[in-house]
Amino acid sequence: MVTMLLSTILLSHAAAFDSEEAPAEGFHFQLDEHGGVLRLFEGDAPVLTYCFSEQLKQGVPADRTRCCYLHPLFGLNGEALTDDFPKDHYHHRGVSLMWPNVRVGDRWLDLWHLNGLRPHFNRWLTRRAGRDRAVIAAVHDWKVGERTVAHETMRVEAHRADADSRAIDIAYRLKAIGAPLTLRGEYREGKGYGGFNVRFAPRASTKLITDRGETAEDSLHTRYRWAGLFGQFRSDETWSGLVVFPYPNNPDLPTSWILRNYGFVGVCWPGVDPLNVHPDQPVSLKYRIIVYRTMPKAQAIERTYQKFIAGLTSEK
Repeated sequence: MVTMLLSTILLSHAAAFDSEEAPAEGFHFQLDEHGGVLRLFEGDAPVLTYCFSEQLKQGVPADRTRCCYLHPLFGLNGEALTDDFPKDHYHHRGVSLMWPNVRVGDRWLDLWHLNGLRPHFNRWLTRRAGRDRAVIAAVHDWKVGERTVAHETMRVEAHRADADSRAIDIAYRLKAIGAPLTLRGEYREGKGYGGFNVRFAPRASTKLITDRGETAEDSLHTRYRWAGLFGQFRSDETWSGLVVFPYPNNPDLPTSWILRNYGFVGVCWPGVDPLNVHPDQPVSLKYRIIVYRTMPKAQAIERTYQKFIAGLTSEK
């Protein structure tokens, strides 16, 4: 009897995670095992999709197959803000963590272009959906062939949207397995890109924005407290987009960014200088994405950023 009761409770709990029946309010999941994705909704509004199993777009070379990233990430008007397998950079993938240079032993491998090193879904840690927030946490294995060289733990926490915006926190913990590995941005041309990245969906117009204001110019290795991109993603010419706030306990702040008008916002960390990750010294990174319904002024975003920092300070 106890066993049957426990089984009933567990099944009911799992059904609450994966139910396809949308509640009137609050968050809920739709799990698509065949497609290898977990979709998150708030009420009937899409929030984001976690691609936990391998994805490949028709017409794209098979060596671009990948998993363990977020796409699509949706705006508050229901528009997809991110892109996957764009023709100009097939390897770009929604919201992701990737580096072009990872040394394993005496070999330099490429997680950016998926050359010699690939992430693989290992297991769920939690899928929890409630009225005010939803949490997805999972472990990814970085593999060279069949050998696991690192564990990447990803935690995504989506907060309830207000009239103008939604906050989504994304945290990573990277731990080398067996022996140290080395992370390094693109250094051959001195660009330094590599780390946390967002690739944006096609749109009619684009504006890059940072704590210094709007900018029409691409930038590289420029330090900002925060950065983002807005555009006209819908046919009705509505402006929307997002900004990225690095958490204050991230390394090397204010961080360097790569900003591209074609639709890319990325954190350049650790840049051109190599960083060793040891098995007993994992690396932790955390970012807050603020999704906006319309495009605010830089001063308004800065006020939100200052409240974000002040709130974290008051929690200590």
